[in-house]
Amino acid sequence: MPERVSFLIDGFNVYHSVKDALAAKQITHGKWLDYRALCAGLLRDVGNFEPNAQIAKIRYFTAFASYLSNTQPDVVPRHKTFIAALEFLGIEVVLGNFKQKKPTCGNCKTKYVAHEEKETDVNIAIHLIKIFLEDECDTAVIISGDTDLIPALKMAKLLFPQKKVAIGFPFKRVNNHFTQIADFTFKIKAGRYEKDQLPDPVILSNGNRLVKPASW
Repeated sequence: MPERVSFLIDGFNVYHSVKDALAAKQITHGKWLDYRALCAGLLRDVGNFEPNAQIAKIRYFTAFASYLSNTQPDVVPRHKTFIAALEFLGIEVVLGNFKQKKPTCGNCKTKYVAHEEKETDVNIAIHLIKIFLEDECDTAVIISGDTDLIPALKMAKLLFPQKKVAIGFPFKRVNNHFTQIADFTFKIKAGRYEKDQLPDPVILSNGNRLVKPASW
């Protein structure tokens, strides 16, 4: 039986990686990212997968930054357009939420309002255990550099020693703490973001068109 590989993608971790690649002038565009093409390319190019490895499932974890709607009204509609394109490709989208917090300024010691996406790590951890329980795949690949996921990796390896867990580091997101736990790790080069782009527009089955946002 071919190796079955499921991908769990930390959407904001990759998004900020793309922004870093753009700021570093490594790429000229990249936000209209075709995650199915990206994952297929990783299976083909990363040497740790079996030659006949197949994608079992792709999950994209994210949240709508609704708190920005008053100042940046196009943020959520852009994101929803992108999600609709991913769902058309058969990618499962798992939504979390932004939480308001009031940290203290290190300089003036006053509190200020900020927002932080808090549920993605937990959602990825839950799905990592779930897909192994259901024997969905032989190898799970987490696309993220967030070390908050390390406890989930440790538990998955403890409960399912016959399964593999890999970490794909987005551009500028390498963290050596994962190397001692994951079965293997690899880096995603900035150029892959520019290469693996969705068509513009994406034509849905009903004929509707999903147009790439002008700023992307």
